Amino acid sequence: MSVQPLVNETLFPFLTSEWKAGGGSEGHAQAALQATRGGACVVNYNHTFLESAGMVPSNLETMHFSLTCDMRTVIINVNWRDYVDSEVVHYSKKISSHRLDDEKDMLEFRGHLRNILDWAVGERLDMFHRAIKMLAKKNGREPSGKRKRE
Repeated sequence: MSVQPLVNETLFPFLTSEWKAGGGSEGHAQAALQATRGGACVVNYNHTFLESAGMVPSNLETMHFSLTCDMRTVIINVNWRDYVDSEVVHYSKKISSHRLDDEKDMLEFRGHLRNILDWAVGERLDMFHRAIKMLAKKNGREPSGKRKRE
C-alpha cells in the first residue's frame, strides 16, 4: 500500500494559531493543547527534514511559535524539543499574553509578531535554503529555485 502525501509541496510553517469562540466550553486550555500538538508536529518535521539534509539541528533551528486566542486574549507560545535521558521530550512555553481590548497590549503583541516574522524570513529562511541545497546535492540534483505548478 502506498502512502499519499498530504501536500505536494514542502512547507515550513513558523507560526500556527488556534482560535476559540469566547464564552463557549472550549477556551485557551483546549486551544493550548491543540497548539502544543501542532507545534510538536512542526518541530519534529523540521528536525527530520534538517537531519535528512545532513545537518545536526539545534533547538533554535527547529522551534515553532504558536498562538491561541479566545476573542478576549491572545497568548504566544514557543514550542521546541530536547532530549532527556536519550528520549525526545517536547516543550511549550508561554512567551506573552495580551488583552485584545487594550491598545498598549496590542502594540506589544504586534511587536512580538514582528520579531517572530523577522526571524522567520531572516536567519530561519536562510537556514532552510541551505538545507534544501544540501539535500539536493546529496540526492544528485541542483535546486531549481522555481516552484513546480500543477
